[in-house]
Amino acid sequence: MARRIATNVGSNGVGSPLAEIATKVEEDFLSLERLMRELEIEPSRTKDVLSQLGERLSRLKPNGRIGGRSRLSDVLELEMLVVGITGKQALWESLRFVPSVSHTELDELIERAEQQKATVEECRQEAAGRTFGGSSGSPSATARS
Repeated sequence: MARRIATNVGSNGVGSPLAEIATKVEEDFLSLERLMRELEIEPSRTKDVLSQLGERLSRLKPNGRIGGRSRLSDVLELEMLVVGITGKQALWESLRFVPSVSHTELDELIERAEQQKATVEECRQEAAGRTFGGSSGSPSATARS
């Protein structure tokens, strides 16, 4: 999903940081798979299939257009990415309670998630500014007017 978002939103001028985020998300997924193997946790194929299906179904949202993307799609997809990164960060924080998992590695993953969130949030604010016609700088300034 992160790669698709980087490609779609990237056409609006913010692709480079999102492409980097997509690469980091893929690396984080590999870290998770490795940790699962080390902890002898089998991945749930059913959950994998259902999550892929859910991601594909989310693309079918009505956007008032027969073809193409609405301007709101960028905002919604970036919001989903922020939620996903936040969930991943919570997972890394929960794994700190597992004694056999390296806290140094988890600290790095937690910090990387925080940086990813900050970057995606900046892109989300830019997209919201483009979509809703306000300034991309300060949401609170728009709310006061």
